[in-house]
Amino acid sequence: MSIDTSEPQSQSATPPKGRGRVTLVDIARELSVSPSLVSKVLNRRLGGSGASKEMIEAIFEKAHELDYQAHTVASALSNRRVNAIAVLVHEHGVRGSELATAAIQAIAGCAARQQQRLVLQYYQTEQEFESLLPIAHQSAVDGVILLGLTPRSATSLNRIVSRQLPVATVLDEPIRSEFVNITMDQAEVGRIATEHLLAAGCRQLAFLGTARAAVGRAQGFESALAAAGLKSNPALIMKSDPALIMKTFGWTAQAAEQTVRDWLDQGLKFDGIVAISDQLAAGAINVLLEKGIKVPQQVKITGIDNSPYCEFFTVPITSVSQQMGPRAEMAFEALMRCIDDQPVQDETVAPVLHVRRSSQVVTSAAT
Repeated sequence: MSIDTSEPQSQSATPPKGRGRVTLVDIARELSVSPSLVSKVLNRRLGGSGASKEMIEAIFEKAHELDYQAHTVASALSNRRVNAIAVLVHEHGVRGSELATAAIQAIAGCAARQQQRLVLQYYQTEQEFESLLPIAHQSAVDGVILLGLTPRSATSLNRIVSRQLPVATVLDEPIRSEFVNITMDQAEVGRIATEHLLAAGCRQLAFLGTARAAVGRAQGFESALAAAGLKSNPALIMKSDPALIMKTFGWTAQAAEQTVRDWLDQGLKFDGIVAISDQLAAGAINVLLEKGIKVPQQVKITGIDNSPYCEFFTVPITSVSQQMGPRAEMAFEALMRCIDDQPVQDETVAPVLHVRRSSQVVTSAAT
């Protein structure tokens, strides 16, 4: 005679053999609730259901426990949707900033949680953007996220608007009243970087960037100085040389290196630098260390973008984050509300300062 010593198996957490895929009814039966409530929770269309936070969490947990897989085709047919979002990306930011990457990762996470497919496309030119417009159609996607610098062509954008397709953008300025936009005040970005250096004791600040390339950040720099009773020195503002700034180097380390060398060769005095990109900040640090000038003891520096390398640079760089990940998540959620015909509005996200060694106050004992 044999004796079965195995543990008894729970029947409540596994659907009966032969049943095939787990259904909403299975989850509802386990929790003694209605299938319609389970459907509303899992599809995030609660409306006026009045479900408690505890019940919502329990439904998601049970769906995970039973390995519930939504029947996306049936769901799309019942909602007259395709459960897909187009993400059209004009990659921006200097190399290494990973602004677009952070945004795309955030959107991908949101899409996975809400069981939405993503149609991801990159473009650089107006012609490339035009070639992607067939994607922005209700037969292909339920909505569009425009990420980065988008074309200002009225024809291109009018075609999207005419299709009555919901659109969310992640831009510094809204481009169409029909598109909900998640933005950031670039003057605020420049202001908090400048105020941080002033609070650290700097009084002779240089601006490593051009008003032409970053109007808002330059305005923030000037307003912070004015509030402290100081004025900027025009000689300590990067020159608007199109050949240097726009064609050859952009907002890169090489442009900063050349500019800072020029300042030092001219004998200009400065104890702080507000750089409008992390690459510019890195380039400035390279030259200062090369010339035997200590950072942050003699010159303090801030960058912008909070690039991944800021923490690992020769002197870790203090930087202002543009919060691209959180902004992208907000854009996705706003787009889903638009798709559900719920009211939305533009939102402005506050920048975040990440303080590292490049701007820290160093005591004499630690130098």
